[in-house]
Amino acid sequence: MGVVHRMFELLFPPLCPVCREGLADDGLCAECVKTIRWIERPFCPVCGIPFSAGTEEHRCAECIKKRQPFEKARSAIYYEGAGLKAIRRFKYRYDMTVEDSLQRFITYGLALLDTEGFDIMVPVPLHPKRLRERGFNQALLIARMLSRHTGIRVEPQALRRVKYTSPQVALEEKERLVNVRDAFMVEDEGLVRNKKVLLVDDVMTTGATIRECARTLKRAGARVYALTLARVV
Repeated sequence: MGVVHRMFELLFPPLCPVCREGLADDGLCAECVKTIRWIERPFCPVCGIPFSAGTEEHRCAECIKKRQPFEKARSAIYYEGAGLKAIRRFKYRYDMTVEDSLQRFITYGLALLDTEGFDIMVPVPLHPKRLRERGFNQALLIARMLSRHTGIRVEPQALRRVKYTSPQVALEEKERLVNVRDAFMVEDEGLVRNKKVLLVDDVMTTGATIRECARTLKRAGARVYALTLARVV
C-alpha cells in the first residue's frame, strides 16, 4: 500500500491546499509560503503584539494601562496572505488539507511563549447552538493538533460558553467587549484550580474573547497563558 501511495504522489503531486495551483511541499506551495509573515521579536512581553523592527522590547500601552488576565499571550503569524486563507478554509470549510501548515503555526507560536510545564490545554468553546451550526469547534481541533506534538492534555469541558453571542468579526472593538462579557463559565473548578492552563484559539483580533476566557479561568484559580494561530495587527 505504501508503494502504491508513493507512486500516486509521484504521478500526481499534491496541489497547494490554499491556491490549488502551485505544488505543495510539506504544506503550502512556495508562492503561498512567501506571503506568510511570522511574528518575531520585538513584541510586548505580555500580550505579544509585535513592534517594528529595531524597537526595544517593552510592555505595550495597553498592558501598561491595565493588568491582563493572562500571564502571556502569543500568536504565530500575522492574519494575512496564505496564512489567513488557510485558517479560513479550516475554520469555515473544515478543510483538513491545511493541517500540516496549521500544526507548524501553532508549534511555532508555543515556542514564542518561552514557557513549559502546562498542566492542561483549554480550547475557547463555542456555544452549543453555534457548534451545531458549524459542526465542529476549530479551537478544539487546534488544541488536539498541539497535544499530539506536546503531550499536553486537552480539557474541552473545563470552560463552557453559556451565552449565545453575535460573531465577533462583525463588531467594533467596544461591541466585542460587551458581546462576550459573562459569556463563559467554569462548572468544575477542580479541573483548573492551581493549574497552569494554555488557552487556545484560532485568531486574536482585539483580544476580547481571549481576555474574557482568561478572566473566567483566572477567577476559578488558574494561571492562564494564551496561544492563537494568528493575530490581526
